[in-house]
Amino acid sequence: SSSSSSSRVATKPKPRQLSWKEQQEYQKLDARVKVMTQKRDELQDKVTSLASSGKDFKAMEAASLELGKLAEELDELEMRWLELAEIAGDI
Repeated sequence: SSSSSSSRVATKPKPRQLSWKEQQEYQKLDARVKVMTQKRDELQDKVTSLASSGKDFKAMEAASLELGKLAEELDELEMRWLELAEIAGDI
């Protein structure tokens, strides 16, 4: 019985491929992640600039909150992108 279980382990099932809908989502996510990463970097620069000037606390606070929301959304998108990339065999 141990030989039959080892033969099952040795033969890997064929990896599944992305469905058409997942392929479309994957392509859109790739572009969206790039745009959001650029926006995150710009917001980070804005927060840093406002913090170093010490003049406009409300603007810094608003930019920091926006940065936090954007970072959270970006994390979710990146996780989904990684999931699809793994299925596609890109990583």
